[in-house]
Amino acid sequence: MITLKNTRLLVATLFALFVGAFFVVKAMNKTSKPIVTKTTNIWYFQGSTLAEAEDASNYSQTPHPSCNMGSALPCEVPVDNAPDQSSLQTFLDGKTGADIRDNYATSKRN
Repeated sequence: MITLKNTRLLVATLFALFVGAFFVVKAMNKTSKPIVTKTTNIWYFQGSTLAEAEDASNYSQTPHPSCNMGSALPCEVPVDNAPDQSSLQTFLDGKTGADIRDNYATSKRN
């Protein structure tokens, strides 16, 4: 004969199984987020005036020989996910030469 103590044990066991099943189903429904990798490309300003810093055609991935020798022009500009000049131009759009020099360049030159 089922006693009150056995009934409580049965109800507690069923409740634990129900809660456990809920968490298992919930864990199975989770979608994993894709891994996003960030690649930083280094661009070197090759132009001779601050106004030219806004145009991607004035940059190359070859270091400028006088980086870290002055403060008038940007020199080394790291840009995330900009492997080509088109991506670099997208980054430069809307920025002034002074903004690029003062806020984005990690080295400057005269």
